[in-house]
Formats: sequence, structure tokens, C-alpha cells
Amino acid sequence: GYPNVLLELVTKSIEPYKSKRANFEYYQDKHDTMLNQQQAMNINNPSLTPNSIREGVLQLYELRQSYLEASLELVIAISSMKLGVDKFIMQIIGLSQLKNTFTFQHSGKKVDLTPLLNEKFSSYSDWVENSNDAAQSLQNDIENAKRQVLQFAAQRFAPSGDLNDYNFKTIDPDSLLDGSFAHEKHPPEKSGWLHMKTSLSSPQRTIWVRRWCFLKNSVFGIFLLSLSKTFVEETDKFGVFLTNVRYEPDEDRKYCFELKIVGGKSQEKEDSTSKDIKIILQAESLEDLKSWIRAFSQAKSYASRLDHNSTEYDMAFKRFSPEFFEFASSTTTSMDQTLVSFNEGTKPLVNLLDEEVPLGSTSLSPEGKLCHLSMAVTPMATKMTSVAILANFYRKENWAPNAVLANIWGSTDWSEYAISDEDLNPLIKMKDKRSESNIHQTEPHTTNYPSFYPSGMMISDIQFKSLFFTIDHRLGKFPDELLLFNFSTFWCPNKKQKFSTTCYVTANNIFCYMNSMGFISLTHLNLKDLVSIEEGKSSSNMLKIYNTEGLQLRMYVYFQSNKMIAEKLQYLLENKTRAQPRGEEEIVKKFEQIDLKYETIGKEKEQESAENEGTSQPPNHSAPNDMMSIFWSMGTPAVECFTRSKELQRSSTITYHHTYDASPRTLMHILFGDQFTAFPRSFFLANRQDRYNHASEWREGRTPEGNPQLVREIQFGLNITDRYLGDTTHKEKVRGTPTSVKQKINRMTEGKYYEVDQDSVLIQVVFCNPLRVTTKYVIMQPHESDIVTNDDSSSSTLFYVYYNLEFIHIKTGETLKNLSFVEKTVLRWAIKSTQKEYIYLKKTIRYYMEKIGTHGKLVKAVKLCGKIGVVLPQNDPTSEKEHTTDEPEITNMVVYNFSLVLRIIIKAFFYRVVNFTFVALRTIVGFIFVVGSGLSHINMTLVMVLALSIGLNVLLFGRSTVTYWLVRRAENTFRKLTEDKHNNVMQRAIFIKDLDLLTAELSYEHENLAFNKFKELSSDDDYIYRDTRKQVAFRRNELLVELKILQNIERELVQGKYRKFLLFEQDQCDTVKNDMKDVWDNSKELIEYCESCDHELKRLTSLLL
Repeated sequence: GYPNVLLELVTKSIEPYKSKRANFEYYQDKHDTMLNQQQAMNINNPSLTPNSIREGVLQLYELRQSYLEASLELVIAISSMKLGVDKFIMQIIGLSQLKNTFTFQHSGKKVDLTPLLNEKFSSYSDWVENSNDAAQSLQNDIENAKRQVLQFAAQRFAPSGDLNDYNFKTIDPDSLLDGSFAHEKHPPEKSGWLHMKTSLSSPQRTIWVRRWCFLKNSVFGIFLLSLSKTFVEETDKFGVFLTNVRYEPDEDRKYCFELKIVGGKSQEKEDSTSKDIKIILQAESLEDLKSWIRAFSQAKSYASRLDHNSTEYDMAFKRFSPEFFEFASSTTTSMDQTLVSFNEGTKPLVNLLDEEVPLGSTSLSPEGKLCHLSMAVTPMATKMTSVAILANFYRKENWAPNAVLANIWGSTDWSEYAISDEDLNPLIKMKDKRSESNIHQTEPHTTNYPSFYPSGMMISDIQFKSLFFTIDHRLGKFPDELLLFNFSTFWCPNKKQKFSTTCYVTANNIFCYMNSMGFISLTHLNLKDLVSIEEGKSSSNMLKIYNTEGLQLRMYVYFQSNKMIAEKLQYLLENKTRAQPRGEEEIVKKFEQIDLKYETIGKEKEQESAENEGTSQPPNHSAPNDMMSIFWSMGTPAVECFTRSKELQRSSTITYHHTYDASPRTLMHILFGDQFTAFPRSFFLANRQDRYNHASEWREGRTPEGNPQLVREIQFGLNITDRYLGDTTHKEKVRGTPTSVKQKINRMTEGKYYEVDQDSVLIQVVFCNPLRVTTKYVIMQPHESDIVTNDDSSSSTLFYVYYNLEFIHIKTGETLKNLSFVEKTVLRWAIKSTQKEYIYLKKTIRYYMEKIGTHGKLVKAVKLCGKIGVVLPQNDPTSEKEHTTDEPEITNMVVYNFSLVLRIIIKAFFYRVVNFTFVALRTIVGFIFVVGSGLSHINMTLVMVLALSIGLNVLLFGRSTVTYWLVRRAENTFRKLTEDKHNNVMQRAIFIKDLDLLTAELSYEHENLAFNKFKELSSDDDYIYRDTRKQVAFRRNELLVELKILQNIERELVQGKYRKFLLFEQDQCDTVKNDMKDVWDNSKELIEYCESCDHELKRLTSLLL
């Protein structure tokens, strides 16, 4: 509930912050007190020794380290508390959402009391969760950064160990300034805290105050906190030629020096500001004192070597008042008032912004009416930060540190981290066009926005320039690029880290500003280095950015549609590929259309969602609109393209087509770009390596009907035999060369349809009329739906090549319908030739498509194959007069005489035979090589196992083969017997020896000599009784069969009755065994009897089976 959420905020965010804040304030007060004591000590005190001074400095050094550590911890605590407050707000909104939806019991209708809140809550909650995850992932980096800062500060601010540095009596003023200065390439810079001597009027007393002083671009200035300690103010700035610096040993404080500002020219007129000013400044150490004095001397030396007409040289002689009253020093000390002057160029910023900047009812007063403006989270946040950002509406340059910048970025010099552009001139190279009358104009100079620029974007544009360009003091002028749109994202450089990022997009760059847990990053991506912006499939708000090297950048977009952002960015990328990119005005109008489209889609989704929630009735699927939803309505351009393609197909002899996964513009650049070489290399009759091969630029022209067209001429060396013969003579190779054809773009719908005609070619073959070959290339977008998409980002393209082959009368030029046998043969040959030409062209396109890859196809196609450059007539020195209807069409004639055709036929035949032979031999040799190489790499154990397996398989195969043929032979023998016309009778004869083997009843003694002798003698007379014995054997077989049948019948009778008896007895035994256990257990005879019955039943059963 609400109490738990509030308790979590207090315990996890507010209390840690209060603790760190109290710790910081403790060390701050202690540090400031000790610092003032160290700086205020009287060097004329005899009890003050170098040793005691060094001890005090060492104590201040230790305290300063603790103060710095407390400051860093407070910064972390502030960032953590911001995240805690964001999480608290998210949880409160989530709890309130549960009570904002009501459902009526009777109708079931739902009513949402806060629809706008619910719409933004999802993105906001995701943003907060990602912010907390990002903060957790940065914990180790924060600790490392904190440790590095402490280590650097310990080394940077370590006091000197030399006692002479603390002996003020031994300081030699001449030693503070080294007269030999190297010629620096860059202006000397110096900044830091100094104590300044001043006084108060009531009561009259002298005080020393701490001020931030800087020397930058030959200008000296001072920053100070306002009286409320809530924002930064500034004094006048003075050129270094107006200053003189010397060591001041007469002060009773240590390390003091005098800065004298001589009377110099003011911006507008001579007044009190031209009087000399003497400022006494105090450094903290001898080294700091030396560095300040040397910095002024070096700055003067550097400025004296500048071009006297440069802006920086002119600034070194002038005094500059604060630009705005709001940021001028309001401190009442005498020196602060002396250092501040106003003139007619000083502007009342808040009043001007309220009048001129389009903010509606919003007031820009410092008391805080800026909550209606969406401002970026700047590195430094003060009371006047929002006003300081908008102050750049009146500023075109930032050549020196100023209070406006200090309220946004602090006092640190960020110039080295700024994003510089090679096209922007640095300050030193700018010629001085200033004058005393235009440095600060009487009428405030505002940023001039063009009329087409949306007023709502002006504030964002000012913020954009404030973040990226104001910190660069090297620039004499801010860039003129207009901000087109901005969006909030989380950038994920890897799987573990993510950074909240605000992206500002111009026509040429994507600027990224990151501010995560105090880590600041400024970077930009040049659109020339990017190839594609795509939506991520794994998340509904992901963007994938691909550069030319194939690297992928992942971003997660919040508070806006990622599809809308991707479409805008892709439009800018594709705009860079144009020969004449669209200007900012056209881009702004296009973006307004995109915004309107996605706004309409969002409203439709909201309305559909409300209807779904507000009714419980199921949709009526029988409605006619639902029935027609499966179809799509073809628009007029789709119908025209579809009809045109069908007309061309009907009028062509043969058509080839293919679908490519790229936009029509991409394929157009691949085929007809300035750097593409497929033409004339893909022509069937062209010599690909000929020195005449060349494609000219596209030129404007006119059709015979007077319609505009683009024409280019393709020259190539004609070779009519190389595609058939491999040893053509030089005479045949150069026959008809060089020649040329023209390609003409007659029809074009940008991004959707392109039609390119190619001049006809006449082929004269022996025994035939001339064959005219006309080619037409068509690139069109498949009309898959009626949904309006970005034309340049179509996902696929249809590519058609139409060939029209027709024989014409040699004199009249009329098309012949009745063709001879030779002409039909030549026509088939020509069709095959067109197929080869198309296949080569298709291979070339596929090569470039593979080289382009799957991302950023249009951009890569333009970089690989070039733009489609058009030479205007006024810029074409070689322009020819336009064709008229009276001029005959220039055609090319290719002649194949009888000897050439015969050679082609003969050599083509031999080529096929030899080619087939070589292919067969190559296949066999290749197979042997593959098998041999495979075996050479196989383990010997595997080879042995394989050999044994092969041998075993062969053995088993042999045995199974023998068995198969034996069965097959027996089957054939049986089939012959059954198919014989004679009635064969099969009879069985049983002889005595067979009877002996079957019955084993006739027995004799094997050692009976008389019987053996009888058997030997009787075997000689067996043939006499052969037939009789056979008849007796047949009869014996019949009698035995009958006897066996009778025996079986008798056995069945007896055994059946006996088995029935055994079954009955077994049942009786089971009854006694189960029901009368006492009788069963006490009768041994009964048990033996039952076991006998069971044994007999089993034996009888086995005999029957």
C-alpha cells in the first residue's frame, strides 16, 4: 500500500541522502574554516615559521581529501535519490491505477478515469526499471571512478615538501617568471580558485573573498556565487593586453600578486570602465602563484603572434560586459562592483524570452515557472539552469567561459570533449568582422529560424546546441544545423550495461547525450557512416543501427514509437544517397506526415481498445466488411504498373523475372549506377575484356513524342564467336568493333517503378532474314498490400527482362510471320543465347547482393555501385542534338556468314563430345581421389573393421545366394511337374529295409556269417524280382497306412475316455485340497494318488501334442 511505498522511499533514498549531505556539510565547513585560517595568516608574524606553515598545509591537504570523498559520495547519493523518487512515483501511479478502472455490473462496460495517465505509465515504468538496472550495473564503475579521482587529486594537490617554498622572505619575484617561452600552438589556459581582496561599505572594512578565475582565449574573467548561493554569476571579461601581473610582497598575506587592468576600450563608449583597476589576488601555494603569473605572460606572448585581423587578437584588447543582467554579479563589495559594467548591449534575458520565445503561458522568471518545459538533465543544475539554456537563443558563439555556460556545465573546461566538425572554423582563423557597434547590438540578436521550422522544436533546438556546442570555446560560430527531432533511449553497448541517452537528430548526424549516475558522454554518429536503421524483433521498442563495417548498435526507445523513429532515421539515410539530397524544409514536411500517420494509427488503436473494453458482445464475423478484409484495393499506381507489365509480357518473345530482397531503388543503383560494370559485360555478344568497354553518364533527352527521358551510351567490343569457339582469329574478334547501344529510362515512378529500354540489335545469319533483338528492363515494387509504407524501404523488388526477337524483311523492315526451318532453328538458338545473357546478369546481381548483405542495402548499393548521376544539358560539353522523328534509328548489325556458322556447328559438336569425355573422366578420377583421400584419413582400426565387415557380408551373401537358387530350382521342378499334360501318379513304396528303419522289429545279428553270405548272393538276383517287389512294397505301404489309421482311431477312443477320467479325478483332488485341508494333510495315500493323476494327465497331453 501507500505507507509501505513511502517507507521504502524514506529508508532507502531520503535517509541515505540526508546522511551523506550532513557528512558533506561537516567536511565543507571544516575545510572552508581551515582554508580561511591558512590563507589569513600574517606572514609578518615572527612566530610563523616555514615548518609550522607546512604542517598547516599538510593538515589542510588531509582534510581536503576527506572533503573530496564526501563530495563524491554526495553526488552518488543524489543520483540514487533521484532514482528512488522516480521509483516512488511509479509505484504511486501503479497503486492509483488499480482504483481508476470501474466496470458496470449490468452492461459489463469498463470506464477508465485516467486514460492519458495509463498511456504514458507503461513507458515511464519501463524507463524507471531500466534506470535502476543501469545504476546497478554501474556500481563497480562508480567505485573505480571514485578511487581514480581520489588518487589523481592526492597527486594533483599534494603540497610541496621543500621548506623554501614556505619561506616568503626568500621568494624572488624575478624567479616567478621564466622569460623564455616556447611558441605554443594553442592559447595558454588557466583556471582555479583565488582569494580576492575587496571591501564593504557598511561597516567599512577589508575582506578577502573566494572567486573562480579563468584565463581562456586571451581573455580573463571571474565567476562567483549569487547572494542566494543558488546559481553562478560573472563579472566583466578583460583581454590580456589590458592586464599586467606582478608579485605583491607588501601584502601581509602569503602568495599574493597584483593584477592591474589598464583603461581599455569598452564595448559601446568611454566611461568609468576605462579607469585602471588594481586587483590583489592570493594563491594557495607557491606553485599556484607561479602558474598564474606565467599564464598571463604566456597568453600575451601567444596573442602578440596572432594575425592582427583575427577575432582572438581583437578580443585581447577589449573589455566585455556581461551579456545578460540576470547573470551579472550582484555582490555589493567594492571590487565586485568595480569589475561589473553594463551597457546598451546587456540584455534583460527573462523579459526577452517571455516576449519572443514561443512558450505559450509559461513564464521564465527565475522564481520557477519553468516546470512546463521539458529540459534535459544537464551536468550542473542551478536555479538559473533552464534560463541559461534558453539564453543561447540570443547567442551565436561561446568564445570564452561565461556564467550562462557555468550554470549548465559548471566551471570545468569541456572544450576537449566537445564534438567538433571539420567544417567549422576555429576562433583563431575567423576574421574580425566585429566592431564596437555590433559586438553587443542595441537590438538583441536572436537565432533566426526559417518559417517552415515548427515553433515547438525551437526550445529543443536551443537545448541541443547548448549541450553540444556551447562548451567548445574553440568555435567562433555555432553550427547552422537544425534539430529535426529528438527521442529518449537506453543505449546498450553490451549485455550487461545500459545508459540512458537523449538522441538529437539533424540532417547529417545523430548526436547522443548520456548522463547516467554523474557520468557524462557526448558522441555523435555521422549518417554517412550508417547503412541501416531497423526495428528489433526481440523487443517491441528496440532499434538496431548498422554501420558500414557491419557493427550493430542496440537502442531501446521510450515515450515514442520505435517504428516512427526507425522510419524517420531510415528516410534520412536514404536521403543521403540521393544525387541532390532533400533540404531541411522537405525533410520537416515529410516528418510532419510521418507524425500524422502514427498519430492516426495511435488514435485508431485507442479507439479499438476502448471499444473492446466497452462491449462484451462478440464481433459479427458475417459482416461484409469482415468478409472483404482478406482482399486489398489496388490503387491507381498499382493498377498502372500491373497492366504495363502484362502488356510488355504479351508483346515479348520471352520474359525472365526474379524477385530480390531489396528496394527498387537499391536494384536500380546496382544495375545502372555510375560504378556498375555489368553492362556491357553481361551482353552475350560483347568482349568482356575489350578496351572499348565503357558506359557514359546519364544525360537528359527527349523521346520522339517529346517526353523527357534519360539516355546513356554503352560502348563495347563486339565478339561474335568467343561464346562458341575458343580459338577465334584476331580478324573475327574485331569484326564490327567497336560498337555501342543506348539505354533509355523512359518511365519512372520514384522508388516504385523503373523502365529502361535498350537499342535493338540486328543479327544477320546466312540463309535467314535479319533477326531484330530488342531488350527492356523493368524494376518494380510488388504491390502486396494497400498499406502506405516508406517507398525507399520496400522489402522486395520484381526484376523483369523482356526480349522481343523477330525476323524482319531485309528491305521493308516488316515483321515476318512465316519462318523457314533455318529461321526457326536460329530463333531457338537466339532464345538460348538470351537465357545465357540473363543468367550472367543474374549472377552479377547476386554477387553484389551478397556483398551488400542484409542491412542497409540501399546505402551500401550506392557506395558500391555509385549514384545515378545525370549530366544536365547546360553542363554537357559533348551534348548532341536531340533526336527528332525524321532521324532514322541507329541500329547495329551482326553478321554470321556461312563459313562462320559451319565452324560454329562443327566445333560445337566436337566441344560437346570432348566436354562429355572430360567430364566423365574427371568424375571417375574425382571419385577415386575422394575415396582414396577419405581412406587415408580413416583410422586403421576402422579400416580393418570395415574390411572384416565387407568379407562377412560377401560370405553371407554367397550362402544366401546358393540357398536362393536351390529353392528356385526346386520351385521350377515342381512347377514343371504340375504343368505337365500327362497324368502323373505319385506312389510310395516301402521295402523291407525301410520297414526295418520305421518299425525296428526285424532284427538280426550283425556277425551272422550265413545271413551276410545270403544277402550277398541274393543281391545279384534283385533285378528279376524288381517289379514284383515294387508291387508288394506299394501294397505294404497301403496296408500300413490303413493299419496306422485304425490304430490312431482306437487310441483316440481309449485315450479320450482315460483323459476324461483323469480330469474328473483332478477336480476331486482340488476340491479336497481346498475345502477339506485336514483330510488332505492327514491322508498320504490321497496325496500320492492325486499326484499320480496329475502326472498321467501331463504325460497324456504330451503324447497328444
